[in-house]
Amino acid sequence: MQQRDLSLFAEIYEQTSIPIALAKTGTKISGENSTSNIDKYHTAQKYTDKIIIWSNTSFKKLFNKKNNINDTLINFTHYLTDYIRYSKNYGTKSTSFEYFLRGRDTIYKLRVIVDALDINQQIYQVHIFDITNYYKTETIFNEFINKHYLLLKYISDSIVLFNSDNLKIIEVSENFYSLIGEKKSFNGIHISQLFDNANYDIFTDFFKKKKANTYEDDRKIQLFIVTKEQIHVPVEINIFYSIFDNNSVAQLVIRDLRDIFKLEEGKKILATAVDQSAESIIITDVHGNIQYVNPSFEKISGYAEQEVLGKNPKFLQSGQTPHETYKLMWHEISQGRVWRGTLENRAKNGNIYKEDVTVTPVKDHKGVITNFVAVKRDITQSLMLEEQVRQSQKIQAIGALAGGIAHDFNNILTAIVGYTELSMALCEKDSLIYNNLNEIIKGTDRAAHLISQIMAFSRKSEKNISTIELDAIVQEVVSLMKVLVPDNVQIIYNNYEKFYVKADPTQMHQVIMNLCTNAYQSLEGNDGLITIKISKTELTHKKGIEAGNLPQGSYICLQIEDNGIGIPKEYLHRIYEPFFTTKKLHQGTGLGLAVVYGIVNDHRGAIQVDSTPGKGTCFTVYLPETDDPDRSTRPVARVAGKTHQGIILVVDDEESNVKFITQILTHLGYKVITSPSCTEARQVYEQHPYDLDLIITHQGSADFSGHDLIQHITRSHPKVRVIFCLGYGEDISADNYPDTEIVGFLRKPLNAHQLVQEVTRIMQMSRQ
Repeated sequence: MQQRDLSLFAEIYEQTSIPIALAKTGTKISGENSTSNIDKYHTAQKYTDKIIIWSNTSFKKLFNKKNNINDTLINFTHYLTDYIRYSKNYGTKSTSFEYFLRGRDTIYKLRVIVDALDINQQIYQVHIFDITNYYKTETIFNEFINKHYLLLKYISDSIVLFNSDNLKIIEVSENFYSLIGEKKSFNGIHISQLFDNANYDIFTDFFKKKKANTYEDDRKIQLFIVTKEQIHVPVEINIFYSIFDNNSVAQLVIRDLRDIFKLEEGKKILATAVDQSAESIIITDVHGNIQYVNPSFEKISGYAEQEVLGKNPKFLQSGQTPHETYKLMWHEISQGRVWRGTLENRAKNGNIYKEDVTVTPVKDHKGVITNFVAVKRDITQSLMLEEQVRQSQKIQAIGALAGGIAHDFNNILTAIVGYTELSMALCEKDSLIYNNLNEIIKGTDRAAHLISQIMAFSRKSEKNISTIELDAIVQEVVSLMKVLVPDNVQIIYNNYEKFYVKADPTQMHQVIMNLCTNAYQSLEGNDGLITIKISKTELTHKKGIEAGNLPQGSYICLQIEDNGIGIPKEYLHRIYEPFFTTKKLHQGTGLGLAVVYGIVNDHRGAIQVDSTPGKGTCFTVYLPETDDPDRSTRPVARVAGKTHQGIILVVDDEESNVKFITQILTHLGYKVITSPSCTEARQVYEQHPYDLDLIITHQGSADFSGHDLIQHITRSHPKVRVIFCLGYGEDISADNYPDTEIVGFLRKPLNAHQLVQEVTRIMQMSRQ
């Protein structure tokens, strides 16, 4: 602190003259300039309270006095007088205060020390020290401290000061408490307490290299510190050195990386999601040049990333998307709007595929478009499946209508044939009327054949499901076709394996025959080749859907291929529709492929077609594979000696059928219990649990079926025998009930002979 060469002696005049008092005390005025001439000034009564000021040269210089009393001096003496009086009232002989003195060019800050020189406190010695520079320095220093305190307080990094010799913590910043999860005094704690063993080794190595100046100042490392809850927090650290009071102090700067790690992890997840997305993703610049494509794009389009970077996606265009679509797309995205639509593109191998496309502009913080992102989903397969569903629904609707008509039409044909035959019996042979009636019979035969095809198409014809060897059926058809086709048509079929499927052999024969007939007709009398192949194939979930919405598994694949005229592309989606044909009038009914489609689907299979106009057509039929019947472990039945005795439960919702069956069985000696529904039959059985020998039941309702009834009863009577009465269009087989005793079947309408024959057969058999 600098002290000016200034001393001041002042007296508050209280009825005592200064000279006398001064003479009496003999006090000398202290100060560096005490040897200077001391002048005596009298202040006017109106300005002060009779204060006499003795001053030296330095005092004059400070208050700018030129032998005149100015306002600066008067203001000071007033303040001094008030302060001395205040101190005197409290009995204080020595006091001090700070005073701001406005100079010509600056403001001085003064420290004033006042000491009483006599017992009566009438004469005071006043020392004035100029502390302006000290004040300015202190102000700057305080501002510096406050600014840096705020910087340290609100900076995101944590700071730990520690002794670089003994590695003990000296001080920590406020943020460090939040980082470590604990607010306590860390003074004197060893720095190793912040780390586990492995990370402390990393810290120590970094600390030594920093201390030896091996690393630059900006060199940082990443490691983990341990919180109070033993949580490992990822941090980035740096170390700086300084000397305080001859002590080497290290500053450890810690940056919390948790948010950064989360951000990086989010970026990794986003990048992984983009890379592994099933949708094709393309990122372009504002001119449409490709900057990035994900692996799905490579898989769908067939182009590698290196082949397309920097190119415009125009090379994907197939020419089948209208030009206006692309024009509208660019107009929308150039305006910063999202565009959605469907595009038909061409893959590298030439295949056309359809994509559902969403193009989104990417903008920077100023709202300027910098990139475009296109997310594209291949909908080719979805559209194909939708078409299959629509086709299936259409065929099912037509089939339901045709099946209903066929049922009524059969009754009409029965009357026509019956009455026509009665009329023919009354006519002479070869007469005109007889011949006319005979033509009616021929017409009804053709109508009956047509009805049988309709019933096959509508899946309402009777089936005899069993395990068959498909190869045997194909050989029968091939033998028949070789007789029917001319010599210029060659049929090739070479197979040396046996393949088994669960199917109706008659209907399988019809499927193969219809496809071979179509193949022959497509040759149009020209030389040609028909190739038939059978193989086993494993369908994955994806291939199963492509084949015709089939579940994955093992299938027998039947292919019939020709080199005929082929089928035009615009007809391929209609070839399975009933009554649709491209043949000339009277050359086809349009039911051949419809019947094939209906039978194959009814056997839980699927059919595909691949045709190229002018080159030929290949139909592929998939049927679920089954085991060789020789390996079957199904129980073998044997004959028992007891018949026409036992209790039979008859369940049917047709009262006339129940009465008819009851009358026949009662006449044979059986005890018969009847019920109009499976639900009521269950209640009857629960109320009166009988030792049943046989159940004759219909299929029942969806709420409680005949199968449900059998399962319920066989829990207590596992050896009960069962006969199913099947109505029109219903179809099941014994394989559907592998855990049930002997199963028989009766199809409505039935007569007494059929009923007695089936009941007797079942009752004579028991499980071996």
